[in-house]
Amino acid sequence: MRHIFIFRSGRESRFLRQLPQMLAAYFEERGGQYQILWVSTPEEAVQAARESCLAARDVRLYACGGDGLLHDIVNGAAAYPHAAVGIFPDGKKKDLAGSLGEAADFRNIQAQVEGCAIPMDLLSLELPGIDGPLYAVGHVALGPVGMSRLRRAGDPELPDITVEVDAKGAWRFPCFFALCANIPCWNGRRCVGWAAPDDGNAAYVLLPAGSRLYQLTAWEKFLSGRAKEMETARCGLCQQVTWQFESPVSIQVDGRDYAADRLRIQIVPRKIQFIRPGLAGGRLEEGKTEGRAAFSALSRRRQPTAVRAAWKKAAGER
Repeated sequence: MRHIFIFRSGRESRFLRQLPQMLAAYFEERGGQYQILWVSTPEEAVQAARESCLAARDVRLYACGGDGLLHDIVNGAAAYPHAAVGIFPDGKKKDLAGSLGEAADFRNIQAQVEGCAIPMDLLSLELPGIDGPLYAVGHVALGPVGMSRLRRAGDPELPDITVEVDAKGAWRFPCFFALCANIPCWNGRRCVGWAAPDDGNAAYVLLPAGSRLYQLTAWEKFLSGRAKEMETARCGLCQQVTWQFESPVSIQVDGRDYAADRLRIQIVPRKIQFIRPGLAGGRLEEGKTEGRAAFSALSRRRQPTAVRAAWKKAAGER
């Protein structure tokens, strides 16, 4: 098996600056084939993932960075069933790692390399101007990404949106926030507790526009995972959803921004093999919790001695 670690140039956190040295120490002690690749743009990341899948029959690709880099790698690898994808997150509040466990578990090299790859759903997007499907691992969102935007002086211009869920009729309203999610975490918080990455469904949240006070209150409730408590919110599970606007708007897809006046989002069950750190032999623990489905709590393992030594050495060189 070949292990490919893909880094984004100029976006390294403290942990990611140390990771190449730790990887060298790990594979020198344990053996195995590995390669480190550096990319500068999303397009380079997609191409690097695609070429790595073509060059090896059994390959694992690791996004060493944020959810945006993972998005690029998944779009390069989704067409190759022999490839598995994982992530070494660069922060504590990344959505995918936060949905499936603790970020520290995803930083364990041994648990990643030895972990089992299990099927995971993806969101497939059809956007104007993009040939073929665009895949999302975590979410597709329209609206604010933080409270600072809501507290700025002046009312933001909110677009009218026409929404259709599972072809059951459309409705139109001024949109404050719209989300289609494959995982329970969004923007670093567990906002969509009824979403699960392997249940064959997509979760959606729709918040209509209102007064400034209403929007602040609705936003706080959404972030705290209480969207279903709001009478004005529309929430649930679906197989597909379409959004249409009068003019192009900015759509956030796994940390990447796209402009579109319409899009269709559809769940694709078991589309990608995702590496679960510490999950050996495909055995899943009992006691599944809402929003995690078969993705159980991660087992904790210590790093090999050589890796811990490399970490200390790198820390001493700063």
